[in-house]
Amino acid sequence: FVLPLSPSFFRDIIENTFT
Repeated sequence: FVLPLSPSFFRDIIENTFT
């Protein structure tokens, strides 16, 4: 997938992926 430039969005993606 494409890594977003927004830290918040990126954080949210990490949260959803690892959770």
